[in-house]
Order: sequence, then structure tokens, then C-alpha cells
Amino acid sequence: MLFKKDKQAASTGSEKSLQEKMIEKEEAAATKERMAEELIQGKISLFKNPLAVATALVAVVLTLLHIFYAYNGVIEAWSLRFAHLTLILLMCFLMKPTGRASVKQKPTIGTVWDLVAIAATLVVAVYIFSDIAGFQNRAGMLNKMDVIMGAIFIVLVLEAARRTVGKVMVILCLFFLAHTAFSHYFPGFLNGPPSSLKSIVNWIFASTEGIFSTPVGVMASYIFLFVLFGSLMIHTGAGELFIDFALVATGKMQGGPAKAAVVSSAIMGTVSGSAAGNVVTTGTFTIPLMKKVGFPPAFAGAVEACASSGGQIMPPVMAATAFIIAETMGVPYIKVVEAAIIPAAMYYWSIFKMVDIESYMRDLKPLKKEDLPDIKSEFKEKGHLVIPLAVLIVVIFMGMSAGKAVAIAIALIFIVSSLRKSTRMSVTEIICAFEEAAKSAVPITAACAAAGIIIGSLVTSGLNIRLTSIITGLAGGSVPILLLFTMIAAIILGMGMPTAGVYITLSALVIPALVNAGVNLYAAHFFPFFFGVFSNLTPPVCLAAFAAAGIAGSDPMKTGFESFKLGLIALAMPFFFVVNPALLAQASIPICIKEAFFAIVAVNCLGHAIKGWWGKRLPAWERLLLAAMVILLLTPSTIAEIAATVVYFVLFFKHKKDKAALAAAA
Repeated sequence: MLFKKDKQAASTGSEKSLQEKMIEKEEAAATKERMAEELIQGKISLFKNPLAVATALVAVVLTLLHIFYAYNGVIEAWSLRFAHLTLILLMCFLMKPTGRASVKQKPTIGTVWDLVAIAATLVVAVYIFSDIAGFQNRAGMLNKMDVIMGAIFIVLVLEAARRTVGKVMVILCLFFLAHTAFSHYFPGFLNGPPSSLKSIVNWIFASTEGIFSTPVGVMASYIFLFVLFGSLMIHTGAGELFIDFALVATGKMQGGPAKAAVVSSAIMGTVSGSAAGNVVTTGTFTIPLMKKVGFPPAFAGAVEACASSGGQIMPPVMAATAFIIAETMGVPYIKVVEAAIIPAAMYYWSIFKMVDIESYMRDLKPLKKEDLPDIKSEFKEKGHLVIPLAVLIVVIFMGMSAGKAVAIAIALIFIVSSLRKSTRMSVTEIICAFEEAAKSAVPITAACAAAGIIIGSLVTSGLNIRLTSIITGLAGGSVPILLLFTMIAAIILGMGMPTAGVYITLSALVIPALVNAGVNLYAAHFFPFFFGVFSNLTPPVCLAAFAAAGIAGSDPMKTGFESFKLGLIALAMPFFFVVNPALLAQASIPICIKEAFFAIVAVNCLGHAIKGWWGKRLPAWERLLLAAMVILLLTPSTIAEIAATVVYFVLFFKHKKDKAALAAAA
């Protein structure tokens, strides 16, 4: 990164006092101001590394393009998508150089390939934009040069996906491309008429059925603006305010720092849907505090990984996938947000409950008063930064389109942050936020574009029409088996691609089969979405857990398995949505409130059953009883739900009485 924000962790050691933390904050602010002054005075050589400069410039151009579109909206759809993806490809080849960790390192032999990729991207861009109207008029009747340029662009997208998303997505794309071109050589249901290169390029590149289909369209239209919103909010200091609030709210509880990680990540998730990004932002503060009160490093990292992954299901932002779900389903974005409210509450309560039980099992103490921040002074200094987020939530629930809502919120960030000197962003800070937003958008957009190749290949070959009946046939018409297939596919795909890529791929392959099998429309779309989210926690590849392990200083794989155990409750949730769609707001408000209450009770039961602890070690029969109660609580039978709730509260008061008796005896 050209403009790097010099941030100090709130607690890098286990013995730091609040005074030391405040000194570190002041030193970090002074360093940032000094860098800005040196930059203005020309003491920092901007051209020391031309590739780093180019990365920053492309990021700024990309951001300004979307801000211009947000407030004018005069760019034609295909043109906007092509411009967005072209700039993303340039960002990718600059920030993910071959054979080097970053663009700041010395060029190697691989740099030649980076320059070839950059040059090829620019050549295609110049060719298209020099006569974009003529190119669009030739759609369906492309000339030879159109086909060559389209083929080059498809290769560039695959290379970007390889660098940012991984080999799994590229292998899938190559398989479906090969099938489209040579389907007459494939056996059985895969056999069909082959497609020419011209036909493939026409569908995948020149139309909105392939690379520039709904996923990239949504990314270009407003997802990037939400990514920018989150980046700007964090750079104003709002992220630190959220963390301090969480520490004060939960710090005095048993196992307070772990619960603060859950709460702060939930709040951070309202503005940032990036699991790894949330880990780095909040984990730097919470993981050292968790270790300080006695949590093992692997468990501390796992708590942060689980809490941060939930940002993808936390309204109103919900990362990129929620917007793609809305477009794919053909429903307003607010409907997806409403459907996610109960699942998000269940998810975060499940993590909170598991942490609560763990802290009592380990008899961990709350934080000391001197370790807690002064929340009054924090709110006095930064409380106004909450206004953009509050306005964003309100206007979305009032029915305003997501694009307009986030455009207003971004404008408010600049206005509100300038009210105080401590939160006012310098030019350096703004460019830094732009660059971070652009870099965050690269893997998401690359995954969307690569998934578009799969979608376009399916449309071109006609395989999409046959797949639904084939998958349903393999499941033998059994909904549970079909759900199991989907879960396994989502987790495996999630090892090699982000959540958006998992959802887009399965939306073409599996979701139609789920709907045809009678699964509720929202449940059919949320089912693979949730498992795509949880792939951040499931070994052997669990990116959020690996990021948290780096901060915790623990073994990455051990942290991954701890994350998996913590997230076991959440892994069961998608099945509950299928059985009881009211959990996705697919019922009247009173029924949804009733089902939400029973769902929280079910989460408590499952937490005690998994951990085998409720003030003391639970016998096997009680754990089995609690597990059986979960099934009753999440079925749409009111009688069964009430009966299970009564049993739960009988057990609750029994264990409370036993605990009081033990305390009295001691």
C-alpha cells in the first residue's frame, strides 16, 4: 500500500494499562500526522516504486468512478461493468505480483508476466472504449478482432481468479469452458452439441449472461460503494468506538474480552462484511485481552474468527452476497435484510453462549476496571461518527434503494467526520481508505467474474436446463439428501473461493433443484449462502481462523478446529431454516417473534448439549435430552415448542438451585 495507516494495537502485551494504551494511540496519531506532513513537503519519494504508485492511482480512479456513478447514474450498464472489471483486473495484477509478496519488493522474472497482463488489460480496454457503441451493436455478430479481444479478456479473468480466489474456481471454469467447446466428446447427460469460440465469447464476454451478468453488475452498481463505506468508517475512528463500546458492555462479565469480541464484531459487521477484515480490525484489540484473562491462544483466535465471520450475515451490509441474492431472487434488497435479522441474532447469540459456557468452565474472571476504556469520553469525542451508519439503516428500512442509501451515507461520513479535528480525515487518510476499499473489492469481483464464466458456459451449452433434474434425480427426490449434497458442495467450494463465489456457483447448479423439491425460496438461497460463510471456519482451509491465529500466536490448524467446534451450532442453523421458514421472516410479525424466542432457547439447549456443562459436568442423558429439545424447539409446532421450553426452564432453575447450594457449601 502506498499510503499506509500507522496503527498501534490497543493491547499488544498482556500487562498494558489503560494509560499505556492511550499513550500508544497518541503516538500513532502523531506518526500519522508526521507522515502526512512529510508527504506534502515532498520528503517521501512517491516514485520510489512505480508499481506501488500505479496501484494507488488505479484505486483512486476506481473509487471516483463509483462515486460519480452513485450521484449521477448516467453510465450504461455493460459499460459500467466493463470499466469496473477492467480497473479491478489492473488492481489485481498490481497488488498480487507474480513471485513477490507485494509490489514494494524488487521486480523479478515474474514481473514480465505482470506487465504482460497489465498491457493486455489496457489493450482490450482501449479497443472496447474506442468504439463501445459499435461493439455493443455487433453483439451476436462479432467480428474476428472482437472474438480475439474477448478471448484475451476471459483469460485475464481466469488469471485474476487464480491469483486472488484460488485454483478451485479456475478449475471449475476451465471444466465448464471445455465442456461448452467439446460437449460432443463428453459421455451421458454431459453430451451435447459443441459451441464455437465465437459463440462462447459472444455469450460470456459480449452479453450480460456471462462475465458481466448479475454478480459483476451488482458489484459495480453498489456493492463497491458499501465496501467503500466500511473502509471510510473505519478510517474515521468509528471502528475503535465500536470496540470500546463492546468492551464496556461486556468487560465486567465473566470471560468479558471474548464476549466483547463477539459484540464488537457484530457491530463492525454492520459496516464491513469481510471476515478476514473484521478479524484484523477487532482481533488486534480483543485477542490479547482474551489471552490476558486466561483463554488459550487457539480459543481466543477461534472466538474472533467465528465472531468476525458473522459480519457476512449481519444487516444491513452483509457483504457482497446479500445483494447478489436479492438480484438473483428478483426481490428488493430490504427483503433479504429482513430475512437475515433472526439468523444473525441466532448466530451471534450462539457464539456468545458458547463463550459464556467456556468462561464458566474455566472460571475466568472479568476485566479489571482500569483495563476498560472511558466510554463517556470516547462517545464525546467520536459519538457523531455513528450518524452515517444510523442514517444508512433507517433509509434502507424506509425502502430506499441500496445504491442511493449508501451514497447518502458516504456523503455524511465526509460531513460528520469533519466536525472534529480528531476524526477529520486528511487527504492521505482518504486515499488510504480508497485504496483499502479497492483492494478489498478485488477478490470479490474476481470471484463474481469467474462465476460468470461458469454461468455463461452453462447457458451456452444448455447444460443449465438439464442440471436441475439430474441433481434431483441423484438425490432420489429426497430433500434431506439434496440438502446434504448442497452442504458438502458449499463447504468444499468455500475452501477455494469467497462466499460470493460459492453462492453464485451453487445458485446455478443446486438452488433450482432445491426450489423444485419444495424448499422455501428464501431457505433455498440462504442454505448455501450460510455454508459458504461457515467455510471460513471449517478446516483444512479456514481463512478467518488462519488470520486470527496470526494475531493470537497459535497454530493455524488448531485454531481452525476450535473455530469449527465453536461454530457447530451455527452449522446446524441452515437446516432449521428449511424446516421452519418463519426464521427467515417468511411469516407474520407475531409468528416471527415467537419463533425467534424459541430459536434462542434452542441455541441455549444446543450450547449446553455440545459443551456438556451447566454449572457442572452434565450426564449423558441430560445432554441427549437437551439435543432432542432443540429439534422440538425448531419445528413449526407450537405445542412441541412450548413443551420443550417448559422443560428447559425446569432444568434452568434446577441448575441455578444446585449452583446456589454449592456456593453456600463452599
